[in-house]
Parts: sequence; C-alpha cells; structure tokens
Amino acid sequence: MVKEQAEQAQSVSQLSSAVGAHLQTLDLAAASAFLAGLADKIDPLRERYRLTREELLGMVNEAAAASEVAQLAAVNDRLVDLACRLFQDSGSARLVHQACTMVRAALVKRTLELARLELRSSSTARGIPMALFSTGSDGRQEQSLFAEQAYFFVYQASEADTALYQQAADGYFEKLGSLFSERLDQVGIARRSGGIMPFNAQWRGSQQQWQRRVRGLVRYANEDWTKNVLDLIVLSDARYLSGDPELGAWFGPFVLSTGQNTPQAIINMARVASAMPLANGILRRFAIEGEGEHKGELNLKLLAWKPLVICVEVLAVRYGVEETSTLKRLDRLQALGCLTPKLTSELAEAFRVISGLLIMQQIKKHDGLLQDENYLNPYQLTAVEREGLSRAIGSIQELQGVLKSKFSLA
Repeated sequence: MVKEQAEQAQSVSQLSSAVGAHLQTLDLAAASAFLAGLADKIDPLRERYRLTREELLGMVNEAAAASEVAQLAAVNDRLVDLACRLFQDSGSARLVHQACTMVRAALVKRTLELARLELRSSSTARGIPMALFSTGSDGRQEQSLFAEQAYFFVYQASEADTALYQQAADGYFEKLGSLFSERLDQVGIARRSGGIMPFNAQWRGSQQQWQRRVRGLVRYANEDWTKNVLDLIVLSDARYLSGDPELGAWFGPFVLSTGQNTPQAIINMARVASAMPLANGILRRFAIEGEGEHKGELNLKLLAWKPLVICVEVLAVRYGVEETSTLKRLDRLQALGCLTPKLTSELAEAFRVISGLLIMQQIKKHDGLLQDENYLNPYQLTAVEREGLSRAIGSIQELQGVLKSKFSLA
C-alpha cells in the first residue's frame, strides 16, 4: 500500500510537471482553453469512478444482508455487467480484478453463512472454530468475470479428541462443504467436479490434519510427485476469507515456511514451472492449434497466463513472500533482489497484457460470441496487441530461464 501511494504521488507529480511545462509555451487564452479541455476529460472520469466505487460498495453491503441465495445470484449478475463496463471504459484488468475480488468475497462469505443456517445440524461440531480459505484467482485477488470454486476449510480439533468426535467433525464439515458448493453454484460461482472444495476430503481438515497433509506434500508421501508439487503451488495462493482469525493467521505462513524450509520441494516446483509450455513458436510466430475445434487458435490461459503466475508463485515461496497477488509478489521479489527492475517491469506489463486479453475474451463469451474464453486467434488481434502478446511471452520465457538458473536446472 505504501509503495502504491508513493508511485501514485510520483505519477501525479510527473503529470503536474508535464502540464506546467506545456503551460509555459502558451499565452493566457490558450492556457485557459488547455486547462478547460483537461477538466472536460478528467471530471467525467472522476465522476464515473466515484459512481463505480459506490456501486461496488453497495453490492458488498447488499450481499452481506442477503437472506436468500437468489439475492446473491442477482448481485453476481450485476457485478459481471459492471465488470464488463469497467473494462470497456478503462481497459484496466487490475480494476476488474479488484472489483470482482471485492464483491465475490462478500458473496462467498454470505453464502457460507446461509449454508450453515440451512444445515441446522444438531452435531456438536457446529461450534468448532473453522476458517474459510480461497485459492487460485481469488486467493491471488485476481478474480474476473467468470469465477470457479476454489475454497477449503481448516477447523480446530486436537489429537486428544476421541475418534468418534473427529468422525463427527469431519462428517459435519463434509455436509457443510457439499451444501456450500451447491449454493455457490446457484450464486454463479461454478462448481467443478473433483475440484478444490471441502466436500472433497482433501480440501477440509483439522489444523493437525493439514499439518500432516502439507508436510506429506513436501516429503512426497504420495507417489505422484507432480501432483504433490501442483497441490503445494495451489496452497501457496491460500487467502483467509472468514471464520476463526487465529486459524486464518496461521495457515498461510505455515504453508510458506514448510515449502521454504524444504529445498527439494522448491526445486521440484521450479522444475515443473520452468518446463511449462509457452505459446511461442519458431521465427517469432505463435504456437497455434493445427487441427480440431480450435484450429488456428492458442490457449492463452494455459500457454501464457498460467506459466507466468506459477513461476512467480515458486519464487515467492523460495523467498518467503507472503503476498498472494501476482503484481505484489513481483514488487517484493524485486525489492529482495531476486528480479531486476527491468524484468519486473516487463513481467508486470506481461501480466497486464495477458489478463486484458483474457477479460476481452470473457466479455465476448458473456455476449454470446464464443464458447471457450481461454482460446483466441492471435492473428485476429491488432498489430499492437499481437506485438504486446509476443513481448509478454518472451518475458515469461526469460522468467523461466531465471528459475532454471537459480535452481541449477538443466
């Protein structure tokens, strides 16, 4: 926050200096006309952003007061419409991420509260302290138009509790997780079969169970070490949403320190991230599908956005960065000397470009113009957009090279 405020102050100062320099070249009449023209541009923008902020805060308050899932679904629909307008007006993926993350957090919290009221279980497990966490795009505070469920439970239960008590606790949170997921789907946050949700045993557990689970991931207790690595990467994005504050404060630092203190785990994370395929082909062309439904297109999420985000996550674990936002992680990694200012700037721009293209695709899907928002034809982009995407992918490739160098990967 302090860094952002300093950057904002610097930007305002630079703009003020530029305006002042231009005014020095004008006579009184021309200067008055110039300033009036600036006001004509700035005042409507300021009013538009003020109204957008008020609308978002209204959605948050409406979500918190909702008594029915249908009311939450209506808020989500309005959020998607607002996000479309916001991006079309500003072109800012960051503003869309902020808006969608803020309102969806309120929707998710209230959905869980309504699910607990609806369950009305007589189980003593109802009173067990529990914390709700998100991961994925919500954990990174990078939500956009369409959201998928990626949430898990951590609850308090000691090893001294009887087996019967532990069974009752797990049974209660399984039922709650199932109902929570069903209601989220009705709100408009899509449910994925076998996904990251607490109706799956892997994504709910007591504090002690999570300790064993995370330590098992870094020791590769599961024979499928690639899955262990991916699960650890997923957990590195964990963000506390609601519930018991002590559990909320404990989980993220525990995962981070466990990964950071296990060098082989980080090396394997880096090996997976640095080997992820990118959308760059030979002779500065793009690697596009040669046949099938998406012939002539590339999967922007899989071949650009995901490698960028995961490479940054791996470095964040290695250097103990507690931030979960990709852009904030980049800032911290630069401050720690892990990334050069030049590469940091290029990666931040790559994130902006790729996120913007994905949101453009989501808007087209929202308007019924396409089915899969992750695919696009790069040769239908403007020359400027195409060059920006090519540079973005080149920056990600350089980042993968940083990982290979830092972790001595062939």
